[in-house]
Amino acid sequence: MTQISQDKFTPFEIIKIERISPRVFLLRFKLNENEGLNILPLSSIIIQIPPENEKDEPTLRYYTPTTSKNVKGYFELVIKEYSAGMMTKYISKLKVGDLVQIKGPYLIHEYTPNSKKEIGMIAGGTGFTPMLQVINVILNNKDDKTVIKMLFANKTSKDIPLKDYFDNLEDNNKKQFNISYIVDSSDSSWKGETGYITKDIIKKYMPSPKLQNEGFIYIVGPPKMIEIISGPKMSFTEQGPLSGFLKELGYKAENVFKF
Repeated sequence: MTQISQDKFTPFEIIKIERISPRVFLLRFKLNENEGLNILPLSSIIIQIPPENEKDEPTLRYYTPTTSKNVKGYFELVIKEYSAGMMTKYISKLKVGDLVQIKGPYLIHEYTPNSKKEIGMIAGGTGFTPMLQVINVILNNKDDKTVIKMLFANKTSKDIPLKDYFDNLEDNNKKQFNISYIVDSSDSSWKGETGYITKDIIKKYMPSPKLQNEGFIYIVGPPKMIEIISGPKMSFTEQGPLSGFLKELGYKAENVFKF
């Protein structure tokens, strides 16, 4: 019986590899038939990438599973492709049936149902993966009435991972989940926002800072984006002071979490 552990790396078998956008892969890993990953939101796992040379140390990368805890028999990761990335090189050699060494889960930030009236999510690229954990937990709990407002930034409309999935979530949960898209560049067929996230865009789509402790903002994405919007995160465990657009708009540090 294969079970994930915080104490040691465990091999998990790949049962599906899918490119879900031009630069993003979905990896599905096998669990026992009646077993789910069953992790708390927001939690991550570690993948161990074998060294190219035996004398070198393995490379470790943190990823956020995107599968709801109600799903049995498998769990999934969504991973972005980088031209010079260690994980990109590793994934390019993987095939269905291969084993990947995984350890975890590790709680990043605890979510409590109904602790906030509204949650705003500002996500860039594959940064959406922690958000999806929270979205699934909220929308799969009929007693959780928290409203989610998500702003999803990508380079082009073709780069948006799982767009159909997010659109279906919105269609089926109109009173509780709203997603808005912004892309760097677009053509005449695009109906979302075009450009970069600004203070006006945040005011338009995110919960108002006037909600104070009844509102909360999650932000994840490229370091430059996070720096401009909320100020940089200092380390994996240290949030650092709130600055940037969110501070200028009146949000408080205790109501913002940077991934």
